[in-house]
Amino acid sequence: EEMPLPDKQEEKKFMATWILKLQERHKLPVSTVQNILDDVTSIVHHQLDNAKSACVERGFSDAEAVFDEKGSLYHPFKGLETNYMRLKYYKTHLNYVEPRCITLGTKSTTHETKRKKLKEDTMVYIPLLDTLQVL
Repeated sequence: EEMPLPDKQEEKKFMATWILKLQERHKLPVSTVQNILDDVTSIVHHQLDNAKSACVERGFSDAEAVFDEKGSLYHPFKGLETNYMRLKYYKTHLNYVEPRCITLGTKSTTHETKRKKLKEDTMVYIPLLDTLQVL
């Protein structure tokens, strides 16, 4: 009897939600999240390679097919590899409302070189009404 394959869209949604929770719960910068994803992927590859070797040694005929390196087991974050891809997925599938950067004004500053430079004062606005509407 064949085992049903997991729904790839549900897997991707689970992974995207996990990444978003990880980033927001621990207030992690994007670079740290990227490092975590890369390290988790390396661990997954290592463990799957070990499992594949053990299955082949024991003569399981489907080991090569189950542990296909192009398959979804080897790529748990497929389609979510970069911050751009994650944000795109969040907006499309998770009703993510992106914070907005608002410029409050500009001011002129003088540096040691006596050159004037304009600096923007900004704030981040989280659209609460939009967020509540998508819940």
